Amino acid sequence: GATREGAPPLLALAQHHGAPSFRPLLSKLRHDLAQGLTSTQALVRRDAANLDCRLAAALDRLDGALQETLACGKGEWPEPWRVALGLNELANGELADPARRFAVAGPYLERPESQVRLAALHALAEARAPGVAEAVEKLLRGKDVVVAAAAADLLARQGDWASTPSVIALAERPSLTEDVMPTVAEALALMEARSAIPLLEKWLASGNVTVRNAAAEALTRLKGHPVKARRVELEEADEYEPVDADTHLVFETKKGEIVVKLDVDNAPRTSAHMAKLARDGFFDGLDFHRVVPDFVAQGGDPRGDGEGGPGASIRCELNAVPYFRGVVGMALAGKDTGGSQFFFTLSDQPHLDGRYTAFGVITKGLSVADALLEGDAITRVRVVDP
Repeated sequence: GATREGAPPLLALAQHHGAPSFRPLLSKLRHDLAQGLTSTQALVRRDAANLDCRLAAALDRLDGALQETLACGKGEWPEPWRVALGLNELANGELADPARRFAVAGPYLERPESQVRLAALHALAEARAPGVAEAVEKLLRGKDVVVAAAAADLLARQGDWASTPSVIALAERPSLTEDVMPTVAEALALMEARSAIPLLEKWLASGNVTVRNAAAEALTRLKGHPVKARRVELEEADEYEPVDADTHLVFETKKGEIVVKLDVDNAPRTSAHMAKLARDGFFDGLDFHRVVPDFVAQGGDPRGDGEGGPGASIRCELNAVPYFRGVVGMALAGKDTGGSQFFFTLSDQPHLDGRYTAFGVITKGLSVADALLEGDAITRVRVVDP
């Protein structure tokens, strides 16, 4: 059944990119989960459905289809979540025929849910088939700039220069956010869009170091000579209200509480930032959108697809705290891009040391963190002051 002890191994197996010989085992495990799917306990039933869908997606990955995932879990999980799960697994599969991949994933580019559109783009990354570029280019004009930037990246990597004007128009949007500017800058460079040079030169003065560096790299390629990012003296607009040394965050979930002691000494700014978000109720109701057993459980994304944040970023506070089991870190997309996404380290991960701001440690509830599955929600986060 889908017990707290059994869930992580089953999830790890589902995430393992096994050979076709895994099919009988995956099917048997789904059969064994049937009892959990009919449990009278809502939490057990929901976990069983989650794992059933993960195993179904693994089967679809082997088949190069989107079939088992669409009917998995007896409706316990929303259809968009199931579709995105299946598409993301399809992207990791062995389906080499671009036309067939487009036939499976292409229709989902028109879905209203951003997580589904992003997953469809992921599945089509290697699909250079007739009709792909035309279908993807439509997303460049959509309101969701994250999806639009992902579409620009796909088109650039597939060498579709015909869509260059649409990518430039995307880059010129006032609504373009700092977190996607680097992706758009790289797309413009790959497309050799020299007409975008004046715009990229403006980005060199951005207050975000990641944007500046991305613009410099793009300009280096477009101009044919090295361009360095400018040094920008930041205003102290991100002043913060320090928190006390013994401040804790209590993450409430249906599986129990996870208590985190903030590391005020090594990450004072990040600790204060996360405490403020918690007091404002920012995390309440958000999901853990990424869980890799024995590695990390990641949450704090208001979009739910790994691309969201609070609308502003904070500076990194890289420190010497080692990433042993229970350490809590800030997820990043580059230097000084921390926002609201965090991760619980589920086992010692020394390769993360010094690369992500470590701002706390779990003092209670490690077993709850171990039991988390993708899609599990944070009921709320409380700040407990000394």
